[in-house]
Amino acid sequence: MGSCSEIRPGTNLIGCEEEEKNVFWRQLDQVIMEIPENERVIIGADLNGHVGRRRCGEERADGRWSVGERNREEERIMEHAVAYDLTIVNTCFRKGEEHLITYKSGDRVSQIDYILCRRKYLQEMRNCKVINGESVTQQHRLVVADCYKADTKVKRKNQRQLRIKWWKLKEEALRNKFKEKVLEKLREAGEEILGKTSGKGPPEEKEMWWWNEEVQKEIKEKKEAKKRWDLTGSQEDMETYKMRKKNAKGAAARAKNKGDRES
Repeated sequence: MGSCSEIRPGTNLIGCEEEEKNVFWRQLDQVIMEIPENERVIIGADLNGHVGRRRCGEERADGRWSVGERNREEERIMEHAVAYDLTIVNTCFRKGEEHLITYKSGDRVSQIDYILCRRKYLQEMRNCKVINGESVTQQHRLVVADCYKADTKVKRKNQRQLRIKWWKLKEEALRNKFKEKVLEKLREAGEEILGKTSGKGPPEEKEMWWWNEEVQKEIKEKKEAKKRWDLTGSQEDMETYKMRKKNAKGAAARAKNKGDRES
């Protein structure tokens, strides 16, 4: 269960003077305040008080299942439970009266032995009841609570792999939104990794406005000659390619010179 502090006061409050009871509750206050907030606290004791019916504002402390009418001692129990956000575990599980009565002497029966825990760890309590026929001391029945290790459950839960809800892409609105987001991230990655152009356009000397039909024809023949040479690897095709390449350069130079004169 992780870090847990068990408090089992040995004092029996039955017949004690008021000052003795005050000392007991002050000491219990001190013990609880010294325990860190993230640590579990379980208190088990004969507190000599009757819970009675739950009142407004006590929902976190009292689970409503109890026996008897509330007395002054139970007022103190409830005050401390509310102050330290403790829950009386006995009252949180619906049981028959025989499994709620903790004290029996002849015809006198009552519920004065309690188990308390911090409210935020109440979900770790699976059950709480009185064991009939078993006695801890004379006339007091055994009260037991079943707990489970919440840490183990959390660990299993954390091992569950989370999946993306890809099936939602069937919805057109979500699909379009997803596409926009992906493109946006791609653009950002492209700019960051590949960089951006200056936006000034190609240099003036690289403009191809002066190309004419003769240049295009020579360039085409040069490319075809290169393909043939790549396929055959023959000396003759190599010489043909060199000639076509020279002719293409000459045609381009003549066309550019002519364009410069006309401009």
